[in-house]
Amino acid sequence: MRSSFCIAMVFVAGVGSVALGQPAPPANEPPSDLDAARRAVFVEAVRAWQDKDWATCQVKALGVWGAKQHPQTAALLGICEAELGKYAEAAEHLDYHRQNDKGNNPGRTKDVKDAWDKVSPKITTVSISIDQTGVEILVDGKPRGQAPLSVYIVADANIEAKKQGFKTERFAVKATPGKTENLNITLDKDTALPPSDGRPSWPGWLMGGGGLALAVTGAALIGVGQSKPGSAEEIGNEIRAAGGSCEPATGPSSERCVEVDDELSSAATLTNAGIGVATVGGALLIAGVIYLALPNERPAEAPVSGWVGPGTYGILFNGAF
Repeated sequence: MRSSFCIAMVFVAGVGSVALGQPAPPANEPPSDLDAARRAVFVEAVRAWQDKDWATCQVKALGVWGAKQHPQTAALLGICEAELGKYAEAAEHLDYHRQNDKGNNPGRTKDVKDAWDKVSPKITTVSISIDQTGVEILVDGKPRGQAPLSVYIVADANIEAKKQGFKTERFAVKATPGKTENLNITLDKDTALPPSDGRPSWPGWLMGGGGLALAVTGAALIGVGQSKPGSAEEIGNEIRAAGGSCEPATGPSSERCVEVDDELSSAATLTNAGIGVATVGGALLIAGVIYLALPNERPAEAPVSGWVGPGTYGILFNGAF
């Protein structure tokens, strides 16, 4: 019994030695909200970390990170990048874990702290604050997110703050390893008019829309005018059925005959007006189509202006077709 007990103690001690000899990986299990394919890639990244194959670890972990940002993935990715000497990238991912760590894996938290202690003396932290929301921050032309945020550099860098409607602010930041630089930015509104890329399109739409409306109106007037002779013919038939006539030789015209004359006169007036309105509308419609179809290479200018003449007023369209 004593011999068996000693063997058991040696076995337990041996297991303990194996466990102490290999630190726990930064993530034992993949994040639960990953799909099956990404979980498999995450496991491969952990295996590469255990084999100290830092390049493979980074590539695999970066693939998972691109699909789903997660503190667990950030820890693994940052640790591998730190080993590769990619300190700025490592700082970004390690800090993501530090900001979102819930403390449910003390071993991973310690591994991230150790990696951060290794990286932080190599980088300059640029803490950016700004007086506007929705401002995009670019470092050496590459988007890094919206302010406020911290970015990490290992060499002198150019930082831009951009927001539509505001002037872009640019800053040259000198790298001071191990230090934090505070960058407080105030954006000024951009009051300059944007450069014009050609004449505006709205006059073409205005002429086309107005022309179409006039053409429809003219057609309606012509239609009403063409119905008038039929009405006059019906009245004439009623007069003849009653034994009357609207011929001058039969005597003075009756009221019914006056109605016939009014209908015929109205028909001519409406038809002529309709033809005129439809003609103007068609011309405007064609002009609008031509305006929109022509190459838009002219500089922007006001194509419409008020016009006043002797006893007249209106709108003058300026342009070349």
